[in-house]
Amino acid sequence: MLSNSLKYTKTGKIRIYAESEHTLVVEDTGSGIRQEELPKIFEKGYTELSGRLHEKTTGLGLFLSRKICQRLGHQLKIESEVGKGTKAFLIFKRPELTIFD
Repeated sequence: MLSNSLKYTKTGKIRIYAESEHTLVVEDTGSGIRQEELPKIFEKGYTELSGRLHEKTTGLGLFLSRKICQRLGHQLKIESEVGKGTKAFLIFKRPELTIFD
C-alpha cells in the first residue's frame, strides 16, 4: 500500500494514520484510480492504466496484500478518485468467533 502511494504520488503528500482503533489508513494525493478499474485492482497481475505506463509494475502488490489480509482474518479496502488520490484501509478488526451456540 505504501509502495503504491510512493510510486503514484509525484507531488502532494502521503498520510498514514489510524482512523479508528482497528483501521490503519494510507492516504495519498496521487493520480488516483478510475472507478471502472477499482473492482479489478486485486486481481493477480492486473495493472491499471497508469501502472502500465510505469516501468516497475508487476500487478502483484495489491493481490498479495489482500491474500495476506484474508488469511489473517483482516480486510483491505481501497477508495480512489482520479486526480484526487487514493485511500487504502487496512482493517484489523476480526469478527467474533462463536464456538458454541
